[in-house]
Amino acid sequence: MKTYSLKQRFYLFLAGTVFPALVYCFGVTWRVKFVNNEAENAGPPLVWAFWHARLLPLVYYYRRRGIVVLVSRSFDGEITARVLHRMGFRT
Repeated sequence: MKTYSLKQRFYLFLAGTVFPALVYCFGVTWRVKFVNNEAENAGPPLVWAFWHARLLPLVYYYRRRGIVVLVSRSFDGEITARVLHRMGFRT
């Protein structure tokens, strides 16, 4: 079990509570248009690659679908994983 400083534990608390709420609040204001998304509806599993700057809209749009996400084992990855878990993703 990894030990975290008080400051890190505070960030992890926010990642599990406040950050997902912020993603949802931002998400309800976004308008998304997908172009050429036939592969998504084709059926077989997909592997996606995207820039980090595009993470939040994807987290909101694809929430609660049981999608599995690869996350690094760093502290930043732990924050990301906690937000993703609260939004319905698996890591």
